[in-house]
Amino acid sequence: MSGGRVEIQLTMRMLTEAATTPVAARLRYRGEEPYAVMLVFHSEGTHPIEWIFARDLLVAGLTTICGEGDVQVWPSEAGDQIFMELCSPSGRAIFAADAGRIERFLVQTDQVVPIGGETATMSVDRHLAALLGGEPGMAPPEPR
Repeated sequence: MSGGRVEIQLTMRMLTEAATTPVAARLRYRGEEPYAVMLVFHSEGTHPIEWIFARDLLVAGLTTICGEGDVQVWPSEAGDQIFMELCSPSGRAIFAADAGRIERFLVQTDQVVPIGGETATMSVDRHLAALLGGEPGMAPPEPR
C-alpha cells in the first residue's frame, strides 16, 4: 500500500545552554513519498516551520549518530531519547524527543511502506507522466 499516511503530534524539547523549551511538533509520512518524513514545528503567531528529511535518518538515529549536512540524529546514552540537530542559514538548534514515540511512528510508517521497500512503491511511469503533463502510456508531446 503506497497511498497511506501516518501523522503524530508530539512535544519536542529545544535544548539551549540557558533553558529547555517545549515545542509542539508533528511528524508526517506519506506513502506517495516513501523516502521522506516531514517534521513540522508549530509556534503561536508564526507560520509552521517544515523540515523534510529521509525516514532512514530516524531509523538509524534510534541506535547511532547519523546524518550529514542540515539534519543529524542520534540516541541518548540511555536510549530513551533521540536528539536532532537542525541547521539552516539562520542558525542551528538541537531538539530532543521521546525515542519510544519516534519508534512507534516508524513502526506505523513501516506498515504503509516497509522500510527498505520504498522502490517497490514508486511508479516511474506515473512520475514521468506528471513531469510531461500526460497520462501513463501516452506519448510525450511533439517537440516544436
